[in-house]
Amino acid sequence: MSFESGEECLKNIHLNPDIIIQDYLLDGINGLDVLLASKKKDPTIDFIFLSGQDSIEVAINCMKFGGYDYIVKDQYALIKLSDRINKVLARRELIKTNKRFKLGITLFSIALAVIILIFACLAILFPTTFSIP
Repeated sequence: MSFESGEECLKNIHLNPDIIIQDYLLDGINGLDVLLASKKKDPTIDFIFLSGQDSIEVAINCMKFGGYDYIVKDQYALIKLSDRINKVLARRELIKTNKRFKLGITLFSIALAVIILIFACLAILFPTTFSIP
């Protein structure tokens, strides 16, 4: 989806986008203001700035406040943008995989603790059955 202004983007932030691609110079509020307001609502949104604004200071500020990348519009901008989008999506998939892995390890640890606890209780309740000769 696309929006005509930063304000319109913020009104639709409830749609939970993964990535917002925007210019720095917008009508109304600027791209950095959109980034800051959006990050307050959902810190997981990734921002890629695609701008004609060729200022190192602007790019640094965008990155400093949570932007994923800042791409200056030139003949390679679409290639760079495609690459960054793929990197964002790959990183998001890795984060999901790590969360599933951590959940699996946690569940395994709980199951192991329950099994050990059951055997410990059985050893206490039936000492002759579980005694070591």
